[in-house]
Amino acid sequence: MERRSGMSVNEIDDFLHKADAVARAVEKIKNGTFDPEDCDIPGYMTPEQEAAEESARQKREAERKKREEERKKKEKEDERETWWTRAKLRYSIERNDQNNEECESSAQQWANRVVAAYKSRDANDYSVWNAWDPKDPVTLEEKARQAALVEKMKNEQFEKANPEFCSQFIEDLEQRQKSTREKARQAEKLKKLGNSFYSKKKYANANEKYIAALVEAPHDVFILTNIAQTYLRMDLLDDAFEFCSRALYVKPDHLKALSRKAAILHLQGQLEQAANVMKFALELEPDNKDVQEQHSIIVGEYNDICARAALDKTLNLNPDFETFHLHLAKDIFGKMLVNNELQSELWTTEPSPLNEYATSLVKMFKVEPQIRLLFRTSGCLNAMITVLVSREDGIPRDLLIECIYHASIADDRNMHALYHNCEFRTWFINEFLDNTAPQLLWSLLEAMMEVKFWKSIIVTSIPLLDMLLISNNYSRVEASSVLFTVSEAASCRQIFTTSLIQPLLRYFQNILARKTSSFHLENTLGLMLNMSNELVFREIIATEDNIHQEMTNLLVNAMRDGSFTAKERAAAALLNLAIDPSSQIRQDLFTAQIDQVVIDLLSNASLLLKSHCTSLLCRLHTLPTHREILASNNILQILWTTFQSTLSSTPTPTLWHLRAQIFCHFAWCIELPCTKDFIRESNIMTIFFQSSHLFQFPQCDRLLANATKCAIALLRSNPLHSNDIHAIVDHNGLPTLVLCMQSTKDDKITQKNVAILLALLCNLDDDIKAQVRTLRGIEMMLSICRSMHL
Repeated sequence: MERRSGMSVNEIDDFLHKADAVARAVEKIKNGTFDPEDCDIPGYMTPEQEAAEESARQKREAERKKREEERKKKEKEDERETWWTRAKLRYSIERNDQNNEECESSAQQWANRVVAAYKSRDANDYSVWNAWDPKDPVTLEEKARQAALVEKMKNEQFEKANPEFCSQFIEDLEQRQKSTREKARQAEKLKKLGNSFYSKKKYANANEKYIAALVEAPHDVFILTNIAQTYLRMDLLDDAFEFCSRALYVKPDHLKALSRKAAILHLQGQLEQAANVMKFALELEPDNKDVQEQHSIIVGEYNDICARAALDKTLNLNPDFETFHLHLAKDIFGKMLVNNELQSELWTTEPSPLNEYATSLVKMFKVEPQIRLLFRTSGCLNAMITVLVSREDGIPRDLLIECIYHASIADDRNMHALYHNCEFRTWFINEFLDNTAPQLLWSLLEAMMEVKFWKSIIVTSIPLLDMLLISNNYSRVEASSVLFTVSEAASCRQIFTTSLIQPLLRYFQNILARKTSSFHLENTLGLMLNMSNELVFREIIATEDNIHQEMTNLLVNAMRDGSFTAKERAAAALLNLAIDPSSQIRQDLFTAQIDQVVIDLLSNASLLLKSHCTSLLCRLHTLPTHREILASNNILQILWTTFQSTLSSTPTPTLWHLRAQIFCHFAWCIELPCTKDFIRESNIMTIFFQSSHLFQFPQCDRLLANATKCAIALLRSNPLHSNDIHAIVDHNGLPTLVLCMQSTKDDKITQKNVAILLALLCNLDDDIKAQVRTLRGIEMMLSICRSMHL
């Protein structure tokens, strides 16, 4: 058998032919007769032929790519057309159904109104009664129940008559449901793969997975917005806009889709449309921080463009007396900037022209908002920031800071512009962390707390909060102001009570113990007040060795010597710190002679401070051993004088609280004979029941509970004391008390006290009992006593 060589005869012939052609060509080259045009070596081409062949290949490749692009474009157009056709069909049906329901509901309401009108007109026309169709809820519910029963019977009859069709229908339905669930699982799996690629910044791969997921769930709004985001990352803005539009068609109020649509329009330069989208998004979620920030950027930029366009109209006119300063500022900015960069010659040449420019600009920044606008929109603000953050030697740091400060201190938009400049934000924070911030930056930081974005940076930054608490900044009023402002946020208070509790306590001890300005003290006490709202902070103060007594003494001293605002905040902080009945701070308050401080303040204090002072006295009610001291004639007299001063005042929640707390103290001291004597001698019960305007429900519930408790104690101590009875009965007290039982159903303590007081009065005098019976008070009184097991 012949052995195979692995090569065909034709291949061998071709090889030999090529070898012979090469040998002939070599021979011609040796003889000098070789002509490249006549070369017959298979596969050999001249450079011109190679160039022509490459050109033809490139042409074929370009045509192939063009065909491929056209194919993809057609596929994309077909997919787009198919998606929108199906989406419009699906959602138009759903939305029409909703609209029909709304129309039916509206029509039904109108019909009911017409029926009501005819019923009113034909109430006595008995001939129309049989034609009346009732529309009350009970009748409608009964009709619906009957209709459902009839429908059920029809379905059962149909199923019995068509068993095969029904079984097949149920089987198909189950199969469709199973298929739908499987598609949803597959879509979720592909979406998670896409999320994984996206987190690794592989946007093309992520897009591929999201598109595959869309095949399984074509109307999933989350997949649609994810596809839009991947296209946005790949700078394919038209495709990104398309999928945002799809998501918003499915769910018009989807926040992510709105946000991304606005971002796309912003990148495309369609600022007005982008601004309108962000305004709508902010209306949907006004507290969303990301939406607020994007709104600030886009809407702020759009407003700047509109304002600058209006300003340019003014600047295009010849300068006059009213616009001369605007033209001057524009000329200064033009001299300072070259290609949107600050000229270094401004500070490297002598004399430095920057000093003159800065002096003029600072004066104009203080009084003219349009120059601050011109400063921002001309690019000069960003140019100054670029130079400032470079930290190069020789730059006029103080002059630049002064210009930026005065341009921003009274301009909210410039404050936002500083925040949105990442370079400035990083430099600004580092200036404080490095402890190199000059006074103007401290003042700027204080003003920045009015901007929620700047405030959020301080609130969440432990290093910045720690910097504000260090001893170097104890004397800085700005530091205390910033601390007070940021402590309004719960997240900031949580940081203080965990990571920074020791620096915070040292801060309080140092600031409250030294003599500082009233503004500094008020800020520190405001910080203390905010912190005292935190349970953890109160527990730390109450349990730390020597801290509770020292803090109590410092706050009581602030109530003695501080401004009105400082006194109010110190009193409110003490109220919070002593809120726990078992707290040692209550004993510390008595030791610090808070009762004497209260006596001094009640004679000359604001309504809020009076309310705090009386509440502090009530905090001491857990110290029964000091009852006699706290029931001294001086305290009772100043409290009653304070109460009488409120009788002609316009009622407010604080006023009602003050009145209730005063009688709360009377009720706590009522067991002492001296208190009973004081109440009788001062005719307190008489004046109370004479003041009919005090009985406003439910505002007076707590006041009434404490006042009736005092009256009960007086009657029980001496049932035959006629003045106590007459103080109530002779001043319309019985009708008032019966009315109180009716009006205080939600306040069981007040109801109980009123019922007990009426029962005592009825037991003392049959005439009183007869009057209460006439007022139908006996039944109510017995009902209350039974319900409360009295």
